[in-house]
Amino acid sequence: MNKILVTGCMVLAAFAAVAMPNKKELARAKRLVEADTSADLTALRAGKLTAKEVANNHMALAAKAESDAERYLLLQGAFKLYSRDADYDAAAEALTVMNRDIKDLPPKVTIEIINKEMRRVASEKAPKVYAIYQAAQRTLQRQNVEGNGRDAPGSEAKKTYGGYTWSYRVRNGEATLVAEKDGKYSCAVSPTPTGKVSIPPTLNYVKVTRIGREAFRNCKELISVTIPEGVTHIDYNAFSYCGLKSMTLPSSLKVVGWAAFGKCAGLTSVEIPEGVTSIDNDAFNGCSGLKSVVIPNSVTRIGERAFLGCRELTSVTIPAKVASIGEGAFGWCSKLKQINLAADNQAFTLVDGVLYKKDLSVLLACPGTMSSVTIPSGVSKIGAYAFRGCNGLKSVTIPEGVTNIAWGAFRECGGLRSVTISESVKVIGPDAFGDCVELASVTMCGECPTANNSIFKRCGKLTSIHVPANAKSWAGMKDWLGIPLVFDAK
Repeated sequence: MNKILVTGCMVLAAFAAVAMPNKKELARAKRLVEADTSADLTALRAGKLTAKEVANNHMALAAKAESDAERYLLLQGAFKLYSRDADYDAAAEALTVMNRDIKDLPPKVTIEIINKEMRRVASEKAPKVYAIYQAAQRTLQRQNVEGNGRDAPGSEAKKTYGGYTWSYRVRNGEATLVAEKDGKYSCAVSPTPTGKVSIPPTLNYVKVTRIGREAFRNCKELISVTIPEGVTHIDYNAFSYCGLKSMTLPSSLKVVGWAAFGKCAGLTSVEIPEGVTSIDNDAFNGCSGLKSVVIPNSVTRIGERAFLGCRELTSVTIPAKVASIGEGAFGWCSKLKQINLAADNQAFTLVDGVLYKKDLSVLLACPGTMSSVTIPSGVSKIGAYAFRGCNGLKSVTIPEGVTNIAWGAFRECGGLRSVTISESVKVIGPDAFGDCVELASVTMCGECPTANNSIFKRCGKLTSIHVPANAKSWAGMKDWLGIPLVFDAK
């Protein structure tokens, strides 16, 4: 593959239809793609190229790719770069090309690619990407129906109950509430619910076991909901952006799905029933009024950003069986005073009130009210959003041994004024120090790390970055990410 540099408009060559590459082909192609894009990525880290320019180059390289696997990886890389640059229309175009020209591309692959990069992006900001996501979901759903011999899509039905018309789907003798589009209307019930709503336990004598994806999404006037016994799953975005102030969850519940109650700012307390095993990614993300939460002993998994932005939450207790906590699970909980951990939990530990993986390899969460933290030796990664909203922090020293500062790790630390980053740090994620409005001093003790151009975004008082005079990777650079360099760090 020949190197192509594009700095203008995106190249959208008409590719020939190709087959989805297998794992062996992808592994071989990965080495070639890394070699052909390394110069661009180095220039991106140095601030000499923008993410969009590098993404454009990926698109151009894909047009000339010698193998199907190379083309696939380059298009995937272009989507990633456009997404992180918030150019969502271009990101959608990269996906469109991928879906059009990679023959038999599984819808699950498209869904996973979007989920990885867009989970923090509201659908309203990326309507074209979201449309591709929905189309892939429908295709996957249809394939599941056909492949598992379940009831056909024609088994969807409606039932009038309690003053509402309920839309649902029957599969294997069980009912799932489903959002149905009818003009501007998109909800599991019509008219759009207001006030207090009780979900019926059965519809046409079929037991309701699932609240489907986006079933009540954006129902601003829905204040209270009672979910009946028998429901086991609350799916993706089922109640996100609702006006909920209270809810009753059944003892039959097993899974609180991805963003199930995300952005329900009016919720003040949540008691998750015993029997729930998984609190998925973003389940209560943005529930800014949430003051208390009870996590039962049955829970084994707390997903990424599950309680991110619960800014009124003051304490949380993690039970013994929890074996997985995603990064950012308790980020931006600025009033969080205490994280309690069951003494017999085998997967995690607390050091001076800060939550780590048991082996101390990853720092996961710092209570938002802490004013100083000493990071112990052995920590190699500071997890995503680990210190987000810790306004009491004045200075931070990243110790030797840490290699990765993840996405948004210190974002919106309003009192943070100085940061010293050890020479062991190799990767700094997007927005790692974004919105640290008082940050005025940054010292880098080692070589230039891999970083996104947003790591110091909206840090208005940061006018220079101190770097070592003898570091080869900084040589010849006058600025980094648009911020002037001072060559005096030790």
